[in-house]
Amino acid sequence: MNNSNFQKLVWVSLIWVVVAIAAAFVAPSDLNPILLDQLDRQLDEEWTLFDSFGLGVVLFGLVCNIALLFYKGWARLGYLVLIPASMVITYIDGPFIQSSIDALTNDINLFLSGVLWAVLLFTEIKFKFKAHNNSSKRDAVTGAPS
Repeated sequence: MNNSNFQKLVWVSLIWVVVAIAAAFVAPSDLNPILLDQLDRQLDEEWTLFDSFGLGVVLFGLVCNIALLFYKGWARLGYLVLIPASMVITYIDGPFIQSSIDALTNDINLFLSGVLWAVLLFTEIKFKFKAHNNSSKRDAVTGAPS
């Protein structure tokens, strides 16, 4: 995979994350009244420390996704750790109700994250992160590694 394709993939992933977040706020009106009642109860629950942690994971994931465009080594590591961590957090959080559009966008987001994860692990792009980080650690005056 070349740099251009990698950056396109990161942009698609980043845009899709925003679409998935927006889709979470779309509630279809044709849901069963019992499901709508449950959804209202979920929205009325108090904010917990676990919710704050989950929000932090999402925000750090967005920051890592943006930093991937600049080949930051910490972003690669953060992204590789956060994707499985966010999946675990989702399962620990327990059952919840979501609309079909929300489920669809989340599934596509997981697919894109998996593709990006595989690219970061198994293609020559992983060497770009190391080369970029090594060249940025050179002394500005002498050009020698710091």
